[in-house]
Amino acid sequence: RGFVGRRQYAVCLGYVDAKTGDVLLGVLGCPNLPFRGGDVMRLSDGQGGLDSVLAAEARSEQGVAGSVFFAAKGKGTYVGPLDGSAPFVAIGAKARQSEEDAPPAFMESYDARHSDHSFSGVVASTIFDGKSAPPPLRVDSQCKYGLLAMGGIADIYMRFPPSKYREKIWDHVAGICVVEEAGGVVSDAKGRKLRVNEGRFLPEDLGGGICAGSSQSWHGRLVDAIAVAAAATQK
Repeated sequence: RGFVGRRQYAVCLGYVDAKTGDVLLGVLGCPNLPFRGGDVMRLSDGQGGLDSVLAAEARSEQGVAGSVFFAAKGKGTYVGPLDGSAPFVAIGAKARQSEEDAPPAFMESYDARHSDHSFSGVVASTIFDGKSAPPPLRVDSQCKYGLLAMGGIADIYMRFPPSKYREKIWDHVAGICVVEEAGGVVSDAKGRKLRVNEGRFLPEDLGGGICAGSSQSWHGRLVDAIAVAAAATQK
């Protein structure tokens, strides 16, 4: 949908150890996520989001290439320009350690049919102890995992699909490796490791969804907030 809508989209490759379920390799090709000077260029859709419908035009007009993220287990995460015009650089999530530095930005799926935006809002409010949370960054595709790995753009990612929807492993595998090798954590909504070696789909019991943090600290806070929000809304 992101490609058709001229928003963010990604071409992804992941390699999984069938015995252990470990993700050994992840590659995210993000043509509409501009790369500049060793960093991903921040875009705005006028509402604080990164996913601009003008992304493709902005990239081509400014002569800026898209981004490629790749990671290998135990080797770290790297990002570089899609056209090979500059060397790849190692990245580690520059997670905010304090809310005094800046509020934790959170991401969710662009399309409300893929995730319960209202529940994400409840979780975000819980993290802020009932205070007003910053607006979410709504982004299509596994570009979200690349942005999370960069750090400093968004600290948490939440996805709460409809109960009858089965998550496909190819929608997450590559991103898992990219985030985890950058120092982040990806899990189900209860904090359990995603089991990606049990077929084409993730297990039905995801505790309500998938969540990720740019650091172990943010991931832990997110899992705790999901549990509180679920109890409050009986979700």
